[in-house]
Amino acid sequence: MDPRTRGDAAWSRAAALHRGDEPTWPPLAGNRAPAALVVAALRDASVPPANAVATTRAITGSRLVTVDEQTHVPLFGGQANACLTGTVTAYLVHGHLPERNTAC
Repeated sequence: MDPRTRGDAAWSRAAALHRGDEPTWPPLAGNRAPAALVVAALRDASVPPANAVATTRAITGSRLVTVDEQTHVPLFGGQANACLTGTVTAYLVHGHLPERNTAC
């Protein structure tokens, strides 16, 4: 069993010593994450689009951008188009999310 999830006292003590070392401490739980841009391919054989929709809904303020391709990582798999590249670049460089979910 992963010691991070078992909740024992030894793990809690060790974690307390290293909280400042971890950029995402405490681990995200519930809906405390900032809004995110979720990217999905509509014909992804590994991750169904429903999972991307659920993730987008679970993180308040998030947006979903989809591409109608059969790939797992559309941005890096050679299936990106100008719409997808522009939307992801705007988010990563400037923190801008589209006003609504976007189909590229």
